[in-house]
Amino acid sequence: MTLLFALWAFAQDGVSLEDKRLATVPEDAAAELVTFSSDGRNVAFAARSKLHSCLIVGDRAGEGFDKILFPTFSPDGKTVAYGALSGFRYRMVVGDKKGGEYGGVQRPVFSPDGSRLAFAARAVKNEKWFVVLDGKSGPEFDAVDVPVFSPDGKTLGYGAASGSKVLLLLGEKRIDCEDAVDGPSWSADGKSVGWVASDGKRWSVFVNERKVDEHEEAARPVFSRKGERFAYPAREKKQWRIVVGEERGPLFDFVGTPVFSSDASSLAYAASKAGRWFVVHQGKPGAEFDAVQGLVFSADGKSLAYAARKGAKWRLVVGDEAGEEFDGVWSPAFSSDGRKVAFGTLQGRELWWRVK
Repeated sequence: MTLLFALWAFAQDGVSLEDKRLATVPEDAAAELVTFSSDGRNVAFAARSKLHSCLIVGDRAGEGFDKILFPTFSPDGKTVAYGALSGFRYRMVVGDKKGGEYGGVQRPVFSPDGSRLAFAARAVKNEKWFVVLDGKSGPEFDAVDVPVFSPDGKTLGYGAASGSKVLLLLGEKRIDCEDAVDGPSWSADGKSVGWVASDGKRWSVFVNERKVDEHEEAARPVFSRKGERFAYPAREKKQWRIVVGEERGPLFDFVGTPVFSSDASSLAYAASKAGRWFVVHQGKPGAEFDAVQGLVFSADGKSLAYAARKGAKWRLVVGDEAGEEFDGVWSPAFSSDGRKVAFGTLQGRELWWRVK
């Protein structure tokens, strides 16, 4: 299954509305894995040179490693967690603190309030996978997915497999899922939780432990803020569509994760046909590009912004209007009143937070 995953994001209070250069890429390095904090006040990236890679946060360079993986900001934008490879051993680095050695790590995840951290890791000796939560290793499996926190940060969920047994773990609860599982996902109010599970032939969609539909293949559902609506990608033969509740949308070659506006009145997602990507908003396809990402609604749900690429250049698109070209565009975010859009850019060797 190939999907373009977009961040489920709403307009945020506290987003910086100041044009500001946040970092400069060193002359002897290439910038990779560029990540802006959600408030736009900081940026992190892996600076790869001939000798090593290091994580740079703002203008401050960290320790050199063979490879940097998954840089992730805490919700307050003050701490970065990332994987680091030295030789054949991986570590999770949080701020300046290096953790223990592993045979592999996956993307770190902060709880919504930033007080907890979880990530999947592989043991060096027996190559089993487990989830590390607040520094403590959980049960071992043959494979585990990237974990997900509930909105209150009290429950951690993830899929896991041992031999032929596949499980969905929701805190202490274990749910048998036969052949495969994708999930969980929660509504922002924490009252709804969903996942999809396969019996080897069909994928079933579950919301609050109730089966609501089945498809040839499907991805975990996305909920509106209050959980009154849900939507998810589903495959029919060789094409994909977005299903909203019981309503099946049109078929495309691929689709991305759907995004609801904060009042649940609007829905948008990325889709592609014949190698061209576009955003479908309220059922209507927009302009075509080579790639699109980072879909976000304004607080009132009337405006939609996203990053789009044509050739080697990226633009911020707001509604139907494409802005100026940059070498990279990331993390669009509306001001709380919806009048301005802030976003990260790369132009030459400078990383900026800009406001339109």
